[in-house]
Amino acid sequence: MSKINKIISLIFIVIGAFTFLWSFRFPEATSAWPKFFSIILILLAVGLLVDSLKGTKRDESEEDLPSLSEFGMFAVIIGALIVYMLLLNIIGFTILSLLLLAGLLWYTGYRNVIKLGCISVGSTVLITVIFQFLLRVPIPQGVLSNLL
Repeated sequence: MSKINKIISLIFIVIGAFTFLWSFRFPEATSAWPKFFSIILILLAVGLLVDSLKGTKRDESEEDLPSLSEFGMFAVIIGALIVYMLLLNIIGFTILSLLLLAGLLWYTGYRNVIKLGCISVGSTVLITVIFQFLLRVPIPQGVLSNLL
């Protein structure tokens, strides 16, 4: 696992350095966040690299490895997120986020329908209020754009 961690940390250091340098192409007002998160990514990757180089021995048994069903669940969630990204501009943030959150909560075993609905609606409304109204970041409306 230490060899994998070294490789992954080096990849993230390169990605962080690339995004940091790329952020200089943005206007100064909008480049602060990409620079900030690039630095955080680099620092975390360096921390992982140092930890891997120290050779800290951890008890890694087969029980810690994900089972095939857990890997399948991970693949379904990643697939749902990819479909979400592809359909976001077509269907719109509000409808798609409600469906994604409710669907993923249900898929992962959360069966209380009232709480599931409250979490989905509450999260979507909170994100919409923060980004669209407070920060003035346009959110894809999709099919709702004709109604508004």
